[in-house]
Amino acid sequence: MVSEDLAKIVAVYLQILPSEVSLATSIDRRSIQSSVLHHRLRAELVKAGFSPQSWDKVETVGDLLGLNSVIEQKSVARKTEKEVGNESYFEKTAVLGGIGIDIEDSESMPSSEDFFLDLFYNQNFTKKEIAFCSRADHPKRCFAGRFAVKEAIFKATGGESGNNFNAIEVVVDEGGGITNDLCDISISHLKKSSINLSVAVAIRRASSSGQKSLTNQFGDGSIEVNKRKSKSVSLVNSIGLWSLWSLVVGYILFFHVIQIFNL
Repeated sequence: MVSEDLAKIVAVYLQILPSEVSLATSIDRRSIQSSVLHHRLRAELVKAGFSPQSWDKVETVGDLLGLNSVIEQKSVARKTEKEVGNESYFEKTAVLGGIGIDIEDSESMPSSEDFFLDLFYNQNFTKKEIAFCSRADHPKRCFAGRFAVKEAIFKATGGESGNNFNAIEVVVDEGGGITNDLCDISISHLKKSSINLSVAVAIRRASSSGQKSLTNQFGDGSIEVNKRKSKSVSLVNSIGLWSLWSLVVGYILFFHVIQIFNL
């Protein structure tokens, strides 16, 4: 049986009635399309006293409660489907290099009086990232940008980076650019009226050595590009990154046109 308190927490994030929550109710990334909301649910569950050893293995409420046997058949079917999907995905990324894109609204980030003490921020950001964004003029926009990067890296690596986002660090180098040890990354912050969007692109590196690190830090229309010198430069990754940025910018412009004309 699912307790009333647990059912209420899950129901809020799945947008269903508490009475609809059962042991077989899915609470993984496939059930909650917004990555931020998925991670916010995890924080709420931890606050309520649920702390599984690995969130990567929690797909249902039954998994959360350690009652896998109750839904064993369904879990096995999902696992098989997931494994098959990952195999085909990794086959593709082995050729394409792995590309991830994510867009986050800064308002989706929870408000907090102290980011260092907030469970959501501690689960998804390192102490250095929290310190950096806490000092920013717009902390929530800074956090949204880094969250978008982590989600883009998760997609670019086919999930190999893991669901524990505080283990994925966005490092600010001496030149003010951003880097990551798994992917070439880029963030853009766009502000239109009341909408604050952070867009991130990540391209997985074929190897950790001899690769170009291409990083952008955009801020309300200004562009700063930091390129590290490297003897070996991936032209395909460079072209792919800027092509993706063109598509993303086109999508955002289209979105705002719809907003303006109320289409």
